[in-house]
Amino acid sequence: MKTAGIIFTILSALLFAISPVLVSWTYGWGNNPLTMVLFRNLLVLPVLFVLMKRDHIAVRLPRDQFFQLLFVAAMGSCLTPLLLYSSYTYVGVGTGTTLHFFYPIFVALFCRFFYHEKLGQAKVLALILALTGTLFFMDFSNLKNLAGVAMALASGMTYAFYMVLLEKKGLSRLNPFLCSFWLALFAAADLFVVGSFTDVLCFQQPVISYLTMIVIAMMTSFLAVVLLQKGIEALGSSTASIFCLFEPIGSVICGALFLHENLTPAKILGCLIIILAVVL
Repeated sequence: MKTAGIIFTILSALLFAISPVLVSWTYGWGNNPLTMVLFRNLLVLPVLFVLMKRDHIAVRLPRDQFFQLLFVAAMGSCLTPLLLYSSYTYVGVGTGTTLHFFYPIFVALFCRFFYHEKLGQAKVLALILALTGTLFFMDFSNLKNLAGVAMALASGMTYAFYMVLLEKKGLSRLNPFLCSFWLALFAAADLFVVGSFTDVLCFQQPVISYLTMIVIAMMTSFLAVVLLQKGIEALGSSTASIFCLFEPIGSVICGALFLHENLTPAKILGCLIIILAVVL
C-alpha cells in the first residue's frame, strides 16, 4: 500500500511540474492567472461527472463533508494556484516555485502543533535536507520584491492546509472522482465570482490557448489531484509532502528542456540533495 502511495505521489508531483511550462505559454496568448485557474477547474468537471456516472457514484455529499470540501477547495484548488501563478509576475517562475516548496515544512508544523503528530528524527532531517536542496534553485536577486515573495510563501501555506485537511478530515478516503469533482466545482465558482467583480477574466483568447488549458486541466485538476489524494491516503500528509518534492526536480528539467533555462551546477546539486531527503 505504501509503495503504491509513493508512486502515486511522485506521479502527481511530476504532472504538477510540467504545468508551469504550459501555463507560461498561455500567458503569451493573452491569458492571466485568475482566468487560468478558473478554466483549470471548470474544464475538468464534465470528465469527472461522466466518470462518476459510469461508476454509479452519487454526486451528493453529506452536509459536514460538503462544508469541509468547500473550505479545502478555497485553500488548495483556488487560493494556492492563484497566489502561485500571480507570484510569477513579480519574482519569476523559478523563485516563486522555490518559495512555494517551503510547504512540506508548513505541513510538518501544522501536523505537529495542531494535531500533535510526532515527526521523528529521520523525517525532521529529511525536511531540513529538502529545504536546503530547494534553496539551491533560488534566484536571490528576486527576493527584493516583497509582494511576490509573500504570495509565493502564502501559496505554500494554503497548499499545506489543503494536504493536512484532506488527511485529517478523512476526505482522502472519499472516492477520488467525487472529491476532485467538488474541489474543482467549488474552486471554479469562487473564481468566477471574484473574476466577475474584479473584471479580470479574459475570454478572448486563441483556440490554441483553450486547447492548452484543457491539457493543463486534465493533468492537474484531474490526474494529479486524484493521484495525490490516493498518495495522502496511503502515506499521510507529512510523508506525502516530502515525496511531492519531485515536483521542483521535474520543474528544473522541464525548464531546461522547454524554456531553455540554464541547468546550473547549483540546481543539479539541489536535485541530488532533495533525492537524498526523499530516500531518507
